[in-house]
Amino acid sequence: MFSRLTHRAYLLAQWWQSRAKRDKDPGFRTVRHIAFVDRYLPRPWPEPILCLGPRNDLELCYLRQAGVASVVGLDVFSQHPDILVGDMHEMKFPSASFGMVWASHVLEHARDPQRVFSEIARVLKPGGRLFVAYPTGFKTNWHDRWDYGDPENLLNYLPAPCGIRKSGYLENQGSAEFYALFVIG
Repeated sequence: MFSRLTHRAYLLAQWWQSRAKRDKDPGFRTVRHIAFVDRYLPRPWPEPILCLGPRNDLELCYLRQAGVASVVGLDVFSQHPDILVGDMHEMKFPSASFGMVWASHVLEHARDPQRVFSEIARVLKPGGRLFVAYPTGFKTNWHDRWDYGDPENLLNYLPAPCGIRKSGYLENQGSAEFYALFVIG
């Protein structure tokens, strides 16, 4: 009971923050993220792509402009039909549904990172890709809950049998942000 109430309080706080940022344009990051993935992953990228926590459809539009034909968003708040309302801790998609999960500035908000990474591994097809971008070097709080540090630390949150391989990663010193691309399965 307490866990359920705690999770509902967490979701309400995340919904409030997502709603408050609903008009923010993520393009300044998304263009750099797409260029990073292009360095390690030849086109066409594996599809469909699940974009976690996009807030609005702009991140999806940037991915489409980059040539991604099939992309869907999942967020706790949505004003767009391409963004489904849902929880990254308990995704309603069948197993092996996506070729790639795109998680830009969302995983630091997880209440239970191991559960989220288990869900990501579950919804990815074998050999699927996980792109992550996240800030580092900040003081954690009710919204920005996890500072994962180096991308190697993310491996500790993935379920052991998922057979993860690192494709490449980069630290962007100018914005205290890491990018990482992993192969799952």
